[in-house]
Amino acid sequence: MAESLVRPSSAEAREGPSASRLAEVFRWVLAPALFALAALAVAGTRHWPLAGDATLMHYGAFLLSHGFAPYRQIIDMNMPGCFLLDWGVIHVFGPGAAAWRIFDFALIGAAAAAVIVIARPYDWFGGVFAAGFFFILHVHDGIDQAGERDLVLAVLMLLGCAAIFLALRRSSWAWSGIFGIASGAAMTIKPTAILWFPGMLVLAAAALQRRRRPMARHLLAACAGCAAPIAFIFVYLSHEDAASAFVQTVNGLMVYHAHIDRFPLRFLLTHLVPSALYPVIVLWLALAFAGRQWRTWEGAALLWSIGVGVASFVAQGKAFPYQRYPLEAFLLVPMGIDAAVGLRAARSRWRAFTAAALLGFATLALAPSWLIRADHYDWRHDDFTQSLTSDLNILGGPALSGHVQCLDMTAGCLGVLYRMRLVQSTGFLYDCYFFHQPQTAVTERLREEFLEDMGHAPPEVLIESDQNCLGEPLGWGGLDAWPEFRLWREANYSLYVQREPTRPIRWWPIAEQPPGYRIYVRKVNAPAAIAMLQEAATGSASRTSAKTKPSRSTTSPLSMGIGSRKMGPA
Repeated sequence: MAESLVRPSSAEAREGPSASRLAEVFRWVLAPALFALAALAVAGTRHWPLAGDATLMHYGAFLLSHGFAPYRQIIDMNMPGCFLLDWGVIHVFGPGAAAWRIFDFALIGAAAAAVIVIARPYDWFGGVFAAGFFFILHVHDGIDQAGERDLVLAVLMLLGCAAIFLALRRSSWAWSGIFGIASGAAMTIKPTAILWFPGMLVLAAAALQRRRRPMARHLLAACAGCAAPIAFIFVYLSHEDAASAFVQTVNGLMVYHAHIDRFPLRFLLTHLVPSALYPVIVLWLALAFAGRQWRTWEGAALLWSIGVGVASFVAQGKAFPYQRYPLEAFLLVPMGIDAAVGLRAARSRWRAFTAAALLGFATLALAPSWLIRADHYDWRHDDFTQSLTSDLNILGGPALSGHVQCLDMTAGCLGVLYRMRLVQSTGFLYDCYFFHQPQTAVTERLREEFLEDMGHAPPEVLIESDQNCLGEPLGWGGLDAWPEFRLWREANYSLYVQREPTRPIRWWPIAEQPPGYRIYVRKVNAPAAIAMLQEAATGSASRTSAKTKPSRSTTSPLSMGIGSRKMGPA
Protein backbone atom coordinates (compact mmCIF):
# COMPACT_ATOMS: atom_id res chain seq x y z
CA MET A 1 0.00 0.00 0.00
CA ALA A 2 1.31 3.44 -0.89
CA GLU A 3 2.25 5.78 1.91
CA SER A 4 -0.59 8.04 2.97
CA LEU A 5 -0.36 11.65 1.89
CA VAL A 6 -1.95 12.63 5.20
CA ARG A 7 -0.84 11.57 8.67
CA PRO A 8 -1.04 12.96 12.17
CA SER A 9 1.70 15.22 13.39
CA SER A 10 4.81 13.55 14.80
CA ALA A 11 3.85 14.56 18.35
CA GLU A 12 0.42 12.98 17.99
CA ALA A 13 1.99 9.88 16.46
CA ARG A 14 4.20 9.46 19.50
CA GLU A 15 1.19 9.83 21.78
CA GLY A 16 -0.84 7.21 19.92
CA PRO A 17 0.80 3.97 21.12
CA SER A 18 0.85 5.19 24.72
CA ALA A 19 -2.68 6.49 24.91
CA SER A 20 -3.56 8.04 28.23
CA ARG A 21 -5.71 6.26 30.76
CA LEU A 22 -8.43 8.87 30.18
CA ALA A 23 -8.50 8.08 26.49
CA GLU A 24 -8.74 4.36 27.12
CA VAL A 25 -11.55 4.77 29.65
CA PHE A 26 -13.50 7.00 27.30
CA ARG A 27 -13.10 4.63 24.39
CA TRP A 28 -14.41 1.70 26.44
CA VAL A 29 -17.31 3.78 27.74
CA LEU A 30 -18.31 5.88 24.77
CA ALA A 31 -17.91 3.40 21.92
CA PRO A 32 -20.34 0.85 23.43
CA ALA A 33 -22.65 3.73 24.41
CA LEU A 34 -22.76 4.94 20.80
CA PHE A 35 -23.47 1.44 19.50
CA ALA A 36 -26.20 1.00 22.12
CA LEU A 37 -27.81 4.32 21.20
CA ALA A 38 -27.72 3.40 17.52
CA ALA A 39 -29.31 0.02 18.26
CA LEU A 40 -32.05 1.70 20.30
CA ALA A 41 -32.62 4.17 17.47
CA VAL A 42 -33.08 1.34 14.98
CA ALA A 43 -35.42 -0.58 17.29
CA GLY A 44 -37.43 2.49 18.24
CA THR A 45 -37.95 3.80 14.71
CA ARG A 46 -38.35 0.61 12.70
CA HIS A 47 -42.15 1.08 12.66
CA TRP A 48 -42.11 4.69 11.47
CA PRO A 49 -44.54 5.24 8.60
CA LEU A 50 -43.94 6.68 5.18
CA ALA A 51 -44.45 10.42 5.66
CA GLY A 52 -43.62 13.86 4.34
CA ASP A 53 -41.68 14.28 1.13
CA ALA A 54 -41.07 10.53 0.89
CA THR A 55 -44.74 9.97 0.03
CA LEU A 56 -44.56 12.60 -2.72
CA MET A 57 -41.42 11.11 -4.26
CA HIS A 58 -42.87 7.60 -3.97
CA TYR A 59 -46.01 8.78 -5.71
CA GLY A 60 -43.94 10.30 -8.51
CA ALA A 61 -42.16 6.95 -8.93
CA PHE A 62 -45.56 5.23 -8.80
CA LEU A 63 -46.74 7.40 -11.70
CA LEU A 64 -43.57 6.54 -13.63
CA SER A 65 -44.53 2.88 -13.34
CA HIS A 66 -47.97 3.73 -14.76
CA GLY A 67 -46.73 5.35 -17.94
CA PHE A 68 -46.32 8.98 -16.89
CA ALA A 69 -43.24 10.72 -18.27
CA PRO A 70 -41.12 12.87 -15.92
CA TYR A 71 -41.41 16.64 -16.37
CA ARG A 72 -43.49 16.24 -19.52
CA GLN A 73 -46.44 14.71 -17.66
CA ILE A 74 -45.30 14.65 -14.01
CA ILE A 75 -44.96 18.29 -13.02
CA ASP A 76 -42.31 18.47 -10.32
CA MET A 77 -39.31 20.64 -9.44
CA ASN A 78 -37.08 17.82 -8.13
CA MET A 79 -34.04 16.53 -9.97
CA PRO A 80 -34.46 13.34 -12.04
CA GLY A 81 -32.21 11.33 -9.74
CA CYS A 82 -34.82 11.71 -7.00
CA PHE A 83 -37.50 9.98 -9.07
CA LEU A 84 -35.19 7.18 -10.16
CA LEU A 85 -33.84 6.69 -6.65
CA ASP A 86 -37.32 6.18 -5.21
CA TRP A 87 -38.26 3.98 -8.17
CA GLY A 88 -35.20 1.85 -7.40
CA VAL A 89 -35.97 1.63 -3.68
CA ILE A 90 -39.54 0.55 -4.42
CA HIS A 91 -38.42 -2.16 -6.84
CA VAL A 92 -35.51 -3.40 -4.72
CA PHE A 93 -36.77 -3.14 -1.13
CA GLY A 94 -40.51 -2.85 -1.65
CA PRO A 95 -43.20 -0.15 -1.77
CA GLY A 96 -44.04 0.15 1.92
CA ALA A 97 -42.86 1.96 5.01
CA ALA A 98 -40.65 -0.93 6.20
CA ALA A 99 -38.69 -0.79 2.95
CA TRP A 100 -38.16 2.93 3.41
CA ARG A 101 -36.85 2.36 6.93
CA ILE A 102 -34.39 -0.19 5.54
CA PHE A 103 -33.27 2.33 2.95
CA ASP A 104 -32.86 5.03 5.59
CA PHE A 105 -30.77 2.70 7.75
CA ALA A 106 -28.70 1.74 4.71
CA LEU A 107 -27.95 5.41 4.05
CA ILE A 108 -26.72 5.84 7.62
CA GLY A 109 -24.63 2.69 7.30
CA ALA A 110 -23.00 3.98 4.10
CA ALA A 111 -22.32 7.32 5.78
CA ALA A 112 -20.76 5.56 8.75
CA ALA A 113 -18.46 3.51 6.52
CA ALA A 114 -17.34 6.63 4.66
CA VAL A 115 -16.72 8.61 7.85
CA ILE A 116 -14.65 5.82 9.40
CA VAL A 117 -12.53 5.59 6.25
CA ILE A 118 -11.93 9.34 6.37
CA ALA A 119 -11.00 9.27 10.06
CA ARG A 120 -8.92 6.10 10.12
CA PRO A 121 -5.42 7.65 9.65
CA TYR A 122 -6.08 10.00 12.55
CA ASP A 123 -8.21 8.05 15.01
CA TRP A 124 -10.87 5.49 14.20
CA PHE A 125 -12.90 6.48 17.25
CA GLY A 126 -13.44 9.93 15.75
CA GLY A 127 -15.26 8.29 12.84
CA VAL A 128 -17.35 6.10 15.14
CA PHE A 129 -18.39 9.15 17.15
CA ALA A 130 -19.25 11.23 14.08
CA ALA A 131 -21.29 8.41 12.51
CA GLY A 132 -23.18 7.48 15.66
CA PHE A 133 -23.97 11.03 16.66
CA PHE A 134 -25.14 11.91 13.14
CA PHE A 135 -27.55 8.98 13.23
CA ILE A 136 -29.09 10.14 16.51
CA LEU A 137 -29.34 13.69 15.20
CA HIS A 138 -31.13 12.40 12.11
CA VAL A 139 -33.61 10.38 14.17
CA HIS A 140 -34.27 13.39 16.40
CA ASP A 141 -35.17 15.50 13.37
CA GLY A 142 -38.38 13.56 12.97
CA ILE A 143 -40.38 10.90 11.21
CA ASP A 144 -40.75 12.79 7.95
CA GLN A 145 -37.00 13.35 7.53
CA ALA A 146 -36.26 9.71 6.67
CA GLY A 147 -34.54 9.15 3.33
CA GLU A 148 -34.69 12.84 2.45
CA ARG A 149 -32.95 14.07 -0.68
CA ASP A 150 -30.38 16.10 1.24
CA LEU A 151 -29.56 13.02 3.32
CA VAL A 152 -28.86 11.12 0.10
CA LEU A 153 -26.79 14.09 -1.08
CA ALA A 154 -24.80 14.13 2.16
CA VAL A 155 -24.12 10.39 1.98
CA LEU A 156 -22.99 10.56 -1.65
CA MET A 157 -20.69 13.47 -0.81
CA LEU A 158 -19.23 11.54 2.14
CA LEU A 159 -18.66 8.49 -0.06
CA GLY A 160 -17.05 10.67 -2.70
CA CYS A 161 -14.87 12.35 -0.09
CA ALA A 162 -13.72 8.99 1.30
CA ALA A 163 -12.98 7.77 -2.24
CA ILE A 164 -10.81 10.75 -3.22
CA PHE A 165 -8.94 10.50 0.09
CA LEU A 166 -8.24 6.83 -0.63
CA ALA A 167 -7.20 7.71 -4.18
CA LEU A 168 -4.42 9.95 -2.90
CA ARG A 169 -3.52 7.85 0.11
CA ARG A 170 -3.07 4.76 -2.09
CA SER A 171 -2.10 6.47 -5.35
CA SER A 172 -5.02 4.68 -7.01
CA TRP A 173 -6.81 6.41 -9.87
CA ALA A 174 -9.65 3.85 -9.61
CA TRP A 175 -10.74 5.47 -6.36
CA SER A 176 -10.76 8.81 -8.19
CA GLY A 177 -13.25 7.26 -10.61
CA ILE A 178 -15.46 6.21 -7.70
CA PHE A 179 -15.23 9.76 -6.36
CA GLY A 180 -16.45 10.99 -9.73
CA ILE A 181 -19.35 8.52 -9.84
CA ALA A 182 -20.51 9.54 -6.35
CA SER A 183 -20.24 13.22 -7.30
CA GLY A 184 -22.16 12.75 -10.54
CA ALA A 185 -24.88 10.80 -8.76
CA ALA A 186 -25.11 13.58 -6.16
CA MET A 187 -25.59 16.14 -8.93
CA THR A 188 -28.67 14.25 -10.12
CA ILE A 189 -30.17 14.58 -6.62
CA LYS A 190 -29.41 18.22 -5.77
CA PRO A 191 -27.47 20.84 -7.79
CA THR A 192 -25.29 21.57 -4.72
CA ALA A 193 -22.83 18.90 -5.81
CA ILE A 194 -22.10 20.87 -8.98
CA LEU A 195 -20.28 23.36 -6.75
CA TRP A 196 -18.64 20.72 -4.54
CA PHE A 197 -17.08 18.50 -7.22
CA PRO A 198 -14.71 21.00 -8.93
CA GLY A 199 -13.52 22.36 -5.59
CA MET A 200 -12.59 18.89 -4.36
CA LEU A 201 -10.90 18.17 -7.68
CA VAL A 202 -8.79 21.33 -7.52
CA LEU A 203 -7.69 20.56 -3.96
CA ALA A 204 -6.76 16.99 -4.89
CA ALA A 205 -4.83 18.16 -7.95
CA ALA A 206 -2.92 20.69 -5.86
CA ALA A 207 -2.02 17.98 -3.34
CA LEU A 208 -0.78 15.69 -6.09
CA GLN A 209 1.28 18.48 -7.59
CA ARG A 210 2.90 19.29 -4.25
CA ARG A 211 3.79 15.62 -3.84
CA ARG A 212 5.10 15.53 -7.42
CA ARG A 213 2.81 12.71 -8.35
CA PRO A 214 1.07 12.33 -11.72
CA MET A 215 -2.45 13.73 -11.76
CA ALA A 216 -3.68 13.11 -15.31
CA ARG A 217 -5.14 9.66 -14.60
CA HIS A 218 -6.82 10.88 -11.43
CA LEU A 219 -8.42 13.85 -13.15
CA LEU A 220 -9.50 11.81 -16.15
CA ALA A 221 -10.99 9.05 -13.99
CA ALA A 222 -12.81 11.56 -11.79
CA CYS A 223 -14.31 13.46 -14.72
CA ALA A 224 -15.28 10.28 -16.56
CA GLY A 225 -16.89 8.89 -13.41
CA CYS A 226 -18.80 12.11 -12.85
CA ALA A 227 -20.05 12.14 -16.45
CA ALA A 228 -21.43 8.59 -16.26
CA PRO A 229 -24.49 9.19 -13.99
CA ILE A 230 -25.27 12.47 -15.74
CA ALA A 231 -25.11 10.81 -19.14
CA PHE A 232 -27.38 8.03 -17.90
CA ILE A 233 -29.94 10.59 -16.74
CA PHE A 234 -30.02 12.37 -20.09
CA VAL A 235 -30.28 9.08 -21.97
CA TYR A 236 -33.23 8.17 -19.77
CA LEU A 237 -34.89 11.57 -20.25
CA SER A 238 -34.36 11.36 -24.01
CA HIS A 239 -35.90 7.89 -24.03
CA GLU A 240 -38.94 9.35 -22.24
CA ASP A 241 -39.00 12.31 -24.64
CA ALA A 242 -38.61 14.52 -21.56
CA ALA A 243 -35.19 16.14 -22.02
CA SER A 244 -36.58 19.45 -23.28
CA ALA A 245 -39.28 19.42 -20.59
CA PHE A 246 -36.55 18.94 -17.97
CA VAL A 247 -34.55 21.89 -19.29
CA GLN A 248 -37.73 23.97 -19.26
CA THR A 249 -38.37 22.89 -15.65
CA VAL A 250 -34.84 23.83 -14.59
CA ASN A 251 -35.17 27.29 -16.12
CA GLY A 252 -38.74 27.79 -14.96
CA LEU A 253 -40.28 25.90 -12.06
CA MET A 254 -37.02 25.18 -10.23
CA VAL A 255 -36.01 28.82 -10.32
CA TYR A 256 -39.47 29.89 -9.18
CA HIS A 257 -39.48 27.40 -6.31
CA ALA A 258 -36.06 28.56 -5.15
CA HIS A 259 -37.33 32.13 -4.73
CA ILE A 260 -40.59 31.59 -2.84
CA ASP A 261 -41.14 31.44 0.93
CA ARG A 262 -37.50 32.08 1.75
CA PHE A 263 -36.31 32.93 5.23
CA PRO A 264 -34.14 36.04 5.75
CA LEU A 265 -30.40 35.48 5.52
CA ARG A 266 -29.91 36.30 9.20
CA PHE A 267 -32.39 33.60 10.22
CA LEU A 268 -30.71 31.04 7.99
CA LEU A 269 -27.24 31.81 9.33
CA THR A 270 -28.42 31.51 12.93
CA HIS A 271 -30.12 28.16 12.25
CA LEU A 272 -27.32 26.35 10.45
CA VAL A 273 -27.21 23.73 13.22
CA PRO A 274 -29.46 22.86 16.17
CA SER A 275 -28.86 25.28 19.04
CA ALA A 276 -28.08 22.35 21.36
CA LEU A 277 -24.91 21.80 19.33
CA TYR A 278 -23.48 25.23 20.14
CA PRO A 279 -21.57 24.09 23.28
CA VAL A 280 -20.13 21.15 21.34
CA ILE A 281 -19.02 23.44 18.52
CA VAL A 282 -17.35 25.87 20.93
CA LEU A 283 -15.36 23.02 22.49
CA TRP A 284 -14.42 21.71 19.07
CA LEU A 285 -13.19 25.10 17.85
CA ALA A 286 -10.84 25.28 20.82
CA LEU A 287 -9.44 21.87 19.90
CA ALA A 288 -9.25 22.70 16.20
CA PHE A 289 -7.23 25.87 16.73
CA ALA A 290 -4.86 24.08 19.10
CA GLY A 291 -4.29 21.05 16.89
CA ARG A 292 -2.24 20.96 13.71
CA GLN A 293 -3.26 17.66 12.21
CA TRP A 294 -5.86 19.23 9.90
CA ARG A 295 -3.47 21.66 8.21
CA THR A 296 -3.36 19.35 5.21
CA TRP A 297 -5.17 19.02 1.93
CA GLU A 298 -7.67 16.66 3.59
CA GLY A 299 -8.39 19.32 6.19
CA ALA A 300 -8.93 21.85 3.40
CA ALA A 301 -11.23 19.39 1.61
CA LEU A 302 -13.37 18.93 4.72
CA LEU A 303 -13.53 22.68 5.30
CA TRP A 304 -14.59 23.12 1.67
CA SER A 305 -17.30 20.51 2.16
CA ILE A 306 -18.54 22.29 5.28
CA GLY A 307 -18.64 25.54 3.32
CA VAL A 308 -20.64 23.91 0.54
CA GLY A 309 -23.04 22.57 3.17
CA VAL A 310 -23.55 26.11 4.48
CA ALA A 311 -24.06 27.41 0.94
CA SER A 312 -26.57 24.64 0.19
CA PHE A 313 -28.66 25.42 3.26
CA VAL A 314 -28.65 29.16 2.60
CA ALA A 315 -29.29 28.79 -1.14
CA GLN A 316 -32.38 26.64 -0.57
CA GLY A 317 -33.65 29.16 1.96
CA LYS A 318 -36.54 27.07 3.30
CA ALA A 319 -34.88 26.14 6.63
CA PHE A 320 -36.11 22.57 6.71
CA PRO A 321 -34.10 20.34 9.07
CA TYR A 322 -33.06 17.89 6.36
CA GLN A 323 -31.46 20.69 4.35
CA ARG A 324 -28.75 20.89 7.03
CA TYR A 325 -27.56 17.31 6.53
CA PRO A 326 -24.60 17.99 4.19
CA LEU A 327 -23.31 20.63 6.62
CA GLU A 328 -23.92 18.54 9.73
CA ALA A 329 -22.42 15.39 8.27
CA PHE A 330 -19.15 17.07 7.29
CA LEU A 331 -19.00 19.22 10.43
CA LEU A 332 -19.10 16.14 12.64
CA VAL A 333 -16.14 14.50 10.86
CA PRO A 334 -13.36 16.94 11.93
CA MET A 335 -15.18 17.45 15.22
CA GLY A 336 -14.96 13.74 16.00
CA ILE A 337 -11.37 13.42 14.83
CA ASP A 338 -10.12 16.46 16.71
CA ALA A 339 -11.83 15.26 19.88
CA ALA A 340 -10.51 11.71 19.55
CA VAL A 341 -6.95 12.91 18.86
CA GLY A 342 -7.17 15.54 21.61
CA LEU A 343 -8.34 12.91 24.07
CA ARG A 344 -4.93 11.22 23.94
CA ALA A 345 -2.91 14.44 23.96
CA ALA A 346 -0.87 13.47 27.02
CA ARG A 347 1.34 16.56 26.73
CA SER A 348 -1.63 18.95 26.80
CA ARG A 349 -3.93 18.24 29.70
CA TRP A 350 -6.41 20.98 28.81
CA ARG A 351 -6.87 19.48 25.34
CA ALA A 352 -7.54 16.06 26.84
CA PHE A 353 -10.13 17.42 29.27
CA THR A 354 -11.74 19.60 26.55
CA ALA A 355 -12.01 16.57 24.27
CA ALA A 356 -13.43 14.49 27.12
CA ALA A 357 -16.01 17.19 27.84
CA LEU A 358 -17.03 17.35 24.18
CA LEU A 359 -17.35 13.60 23.71
CA GLY A 360 -18.95 13.02 27.09
CA PHE A 361 -21.58 15.75 26.75
CA ALA A 362 -22.48 14.80 23.18
CA THR A 363 -22.60 11.03 23.78
CA LEU A 364 -23.88 10.72 27.34
CA ALA A 365 -26.15 13.78 27.61
CA LEU A 366 -27.20 15.28 24.28
CA ALA A 367 -27.65 12.14 22.18
CA PRO A 368 -29.71 10.26 24.83
CA SER A 369 -31.94 13.29 25.39
CA TRP A 370 -32.60 13.48 21.64
CA LEU A 371 -33.35 9.77 21.48
CA ILE A 372 -35.78 10.02 24.41
CA ARG A 373 -37.57 12.86 22.66
CA ALA A 374 -37.77 10.89 19.42
CA ASP A 375 -39.27 7.96 21.32
CA HIS A 376 -42.31 10.15 22.06
CA TYR A 377 -43.05 10.94 18.42
CA ASP A 378 -46.52 9.66 17.60
CA TRP A 379 -46.12 7.40 14.59
CA ARG A 380 -49.27 5.40 15.33
CA HIS A 381 -51.86 8.07 14.57
CA ASP A 382 -52.43 9.92 11.32
CA ASP A 383 -56.07 10.95 11.33
CA PHE A 384 -55.84 12.78 8.00
CA THR A 385 -54.67 9.62 6.24
CA GLN A 386 -57.08 7.30 8.00
CA SER A 387 -60.09 9.54 7.46
CA LEU A 388 -59.36 10.29 3.80
CA THR A 389 -58.70 6.61 3.10
CA SER A 390 -62.07 5.73 4.60
CA ASP A 391 -63.87 8.39 2.56
CA LEU A 392 -62.26 7.30 -0.70
CA ASN A 393 -63.11 3.67 -0.03
CA ILE A 394 -66.76 4.71 0.40
CA LEU A 395 -66.61 6.51 -2.94
CA GLY A 396 -65.32 3.51 -4.81
CA GLY A 397 -61.82 2.67 -3.64
CA PRO A 398 -59.85 1.02 -6.49
CA ALA A 399 -62.44 2.16 -9.05
CA LEU A 400 -61.29 5.75 -8.50
CA SER A 401 -57.91 5.09 -10.12
CA GLY A 402 -57.54 7.53 -13.00
CA HIS A 403 -60.56 9.52 -11.77
CA VAL A 404 -59.24 11.36 -8.72
CA GLN A 405 -57.15 14.49 -8.29
CA CYS A 406 -55.41 16.04 -5.28
CA LEU A 407 -54.92 19.75 -4.71
CA ASP A 408 -52.41 19.60 -1.91
CA MET A 409 -48.75 20.18 -1.01
CA THR A 410 -47.62 17.79 1.73
CA ALA A 411 -50.77 17.38 3.86
CA GLY A 412 -51.05 13.71 2.89
CA CYS A 413 -53.46 13.45 -0.04
CA LEU A 414 -50.87 11.95 -2.40
CA GLY A 415 -49.73 9.65 0.38
CA VAL A 416 -53.25 8.26 0.61
CA LEU A 417 -53.43 7.76 -3.16
CA TYR A 418 -50.08 5.98 -3.04
CA ARG A 419 -51.17 3.60 -0.28
CA MET A 420 -54.42 2.88 -2.13
CA ARG A 421 -52.54 2.57 -5.45
CA LEU A 422 -54.78 5.15 -7.13
CA VAL A 423 -53.50 6.96 -10.21
CA GLN A 424 -54.30 10.67 -10.43
CA SER A 425 -56.11 12.20 -13.37
CA THR A 426 -53.10 14.44 -14.04
CA GLY A 427 -49.40 14.49 -13.22
CA PHE A 428 -49.61 17.70 -11.18
CA LEU A 429 -48.28 16.80 -7.73
CA TYR A 430 -48.61 20.14 -5.91
CA ASP A 431 -51.10 22.98 -5.80
CA CYS A 432 -48.58 25.37 -4.25
CA TYR A 433 -47.74 27.10 -7.50
CA PHE A 434 -51.37 27.63 -8.47
CA PHE A 435 -52.26 29.78 -5.47
CA HIS A 436 -49.00 31.34 -4.32
CA GLN A 437 -48.64 35.08 -4.82
CA PRO A 438 -47.30 36.79 -6.78
CA GLN A 439 -47.92 34.74 -9.89
CA THR A 440 -45.35 34.66 -12.69
CA ALA A 441 -45.32 33.61 -16.33
CA VAL A 442 -44.20 30.15 -15.16
CA THR A 443 -47.09 29.63 -12.75
CA GLU A 444 -49.64 31.17 -15.11
CA ARG A 445 -48.60 28.61 -17.73
CA LEU A 446 -48.97 25.82 -15.18
CA ARG A 447 -52.46 27.09 -14.32
CA GLU A 448 -53.48 27.00 -17.96
CA GLU A 449 -52.10 23.50 -18.46
CA PHE A 450 -53.84 22.21 -15.34
CA LEU A 451 -57.24 23.64 -16.28
CA GLU A 452 -56.82 22.28 -19.79
CA ASP A 453 -56.06 18.78 -18.48
CA MET A 454 -58.95 18.93 -16.01
CA GLY A 455 -61.32 20.13 -18.74
CA HIS A 456 -60.40 17.31 -21.11
CA ALA A 457 -60.86 14.58 -18.50
CA PRO A 458 -62.57 15.89 -15.33
CA PRO A 459 -61.90 13.61 -12.35
CA GLU A 460 -64.88 12.12 -10.57
CA VAL A 461 -63.41 13.11 -7.20
CA LEU A 462 -61.49 16.27 -6.34
CA ILE A 463 -59.64 16.56 -3.01
CA GLU A 464 -58.47 19.90 -1.63
CA SER A 465 -56.47 20.37 1.56
CA ASP A 466 -56.27 23.60 3.53
CA GLN A 467 -52.48 23.40 3.57
CA ASN A 468 -50.99 26.28 1.66
CA CYS A 469 -47.57 26.67 0.09
CA LEU A 470 -44.66 25.65 2.34
CA GLY A 471 -44.75 27.72 5.55
CA GLU A 472 -48.00 29.60 5.08
CA PRO A 473 -50.82 29.16 7.65
CA LEU A 474 -53.57 26.62 7.12
CA GLY A 475 -56.72 27.99 5.52
CA TRP A 476 -58.88 28.03 2.42
CA GLY A 477 -58.08 31.58 1.42
CA GLY A 478 -55.65 30.47 -1.27
CA LEU A 479 -58.53 29.52 -3.55
CA ASP A 480 -59.47 33.17 -3.79
CA ALA A 481 -56.16 33.79 -5.55
CA TRP A 482 -57.34 31.73 -8.53
CA PRO A 483 -60.93 32.74 -9.27
CA GLU A 484 -60.98 30.95 -12.65
CA PHE A 485 -60.44 27.60 -10.99
CA ARG A 486 -62.97 28.34 -8.24
CA LEU A 487 -65.63 29.20 -10.81
CA TRP A 488 -64.85 26.04 -12.82
CA ARG A 489 -65.09 23.87 -9.71
CA GLU A 490 -68.34 25.48 -8.56
CA ALA A 491 -69.86 24.89 -11.99
CA ASN A 492 -68.90 21.21 -12.13
CA TYR A 493 -68.57 19.87 -8.56
CA SER A 494 -70.52 19.64 -5.33
CA LEU A 495 -69.06 19.43 -1.86
CA TYR A 496 -69.19 15.86 -0.58
CA VAL A 497 -67.59 16.30 2.83
CA GLN A 498 -65.25 18.57 4.74
CA ARG A 499 -63.25 17.11 7.59
CA GLU A 500 -61.26 18.69 10.37
CA PRO A 501 -58.90 16.27 12.16
CA THR A 502 -58.45 17.42 15.74
CA ARG A 503 -55.62 15.29 17.12
CA PRO A 504 -52.27 17.12 16.80
CA ILE A 505 -49.53 15.61 14.67
CA ARG A 506 -46.33 14.88 16.57
CA TRP A 507 -43.83 13.68 13.99
CA TRP A 508 -40.99 15.84 15.30
CA PRO A 509 -40.18 17.87 18.46
CA ILE A 510 -43.12 20.28 18.03
CA ALA A 511 -46.75 19.13 17.85
CA GLU A 512 -48.72 20.61 14.96
CA GLN A 513 -52.38 21.00 14.22
CA PRO A 514 -53.21 18.72 11.28
CA PRO A 515 -54.56 20.04 8.01
CA GLY A 516 -58.13 19.46 6.92
CA TYR A 517 -59.56 18.48 3.57
CA ARG A 518 -62.61 18.81 1.39
CA ILE A 519 -63.83 16.21 -1.07
CA TYR A 520 -65.80 17.34 -4.11
CA VAL A 521 -67.66 15.02 -6.47
CA ARG A 522 -68.94 15.78 -9.94
CA LYS A 523 -72.45 17.18 -9.79
CA VAL A 524 -73.89 14.36 -11.84
CA ASN A 525 -72.76 11.91 -9.12
CA ALA A 526 -73.30 14.11 -6.06
CA PRO A 527 -76.71 12.79 -4.83
CA ALA A 528 -75.58 9.15 -4.86
CA ALA A 529 -72.24 9.99 -3.25
CA ILE A 530 -73.84 11.93 -0.41
CA ALA A 531 -76.30 9.09 0.17
CA MET A 532 -73.37 6.67 0.51
CA LEU A 533 -71.71 9.00 3.00
CA GLN A 534 -74.85 9.22 5.11
CA GLU A 535 -75.26 5.45 5.08
CA ALA A 536 -71.63 4.95 6.16
CA ALA A 537 -71.90 7.63 8.83
CA THR A 538 -74.94 5.92 10.36
CA GLY A 539 -72.92 2.78 11.03
CA SER A 540 -69.78 4.47 12.35
CA ALA A 541 -70.89 7.78 13.84
CA SER A 542 -69.27 7.27 17.21
CA ARG A 543 -65.90 6.28 15.74
CA THR A 544 -65.89 9.11 13.25
CA SER A 545 -66.88 11.82 15.71
CA ALA A 546 -64.06 10.84 18.03
CA LYS A 547 -61.46 11.74 15.44
CA THR A 548 -62.98 14.10 12.85
CA LYS A 549 -65.85 16.50 12.52
CA PRO A 550 -67.72 16.22 9.20
CA SER A 551 -69.11 19.39 7.77
CA ARG A 552 -70.86 20.29 4.58
CA SER A 553 -70.42 24.00 4.92
CA THR A 554 -68.30 25.78 2.35
CA THR A 555 -68.56 29.11 4.12
CA SER A 556 -66.62 28.31 7.28
CA PRO A 557 -62.91 28.17 6.52
CA LEU A 558 -60.80 25.98 8.75
CA SER A 559 -58.61 27.68 11.29
CA MET A 560 -55.95 25.16 12.23
CA GLY A 561 -52.83 27.19 13.14
CA ILE A 562 -49.53 26.96 11.32
CA GLY A 563 -48.94 25.14 8.04
CA SER A 564 -45.90 23.18 6.82
CA ARG A 565 -43.23 23.09 9.40
CA LYS A 566 -40.17 25.25 9.55
CA MET A 567 -37.20 25.21 11.84
CA GLY A 568 -38.15 24.57 15.43
CA PRO A 569 -36.14 24.55 18.61
CA ALA A 570 -33.37 22.04 18.94
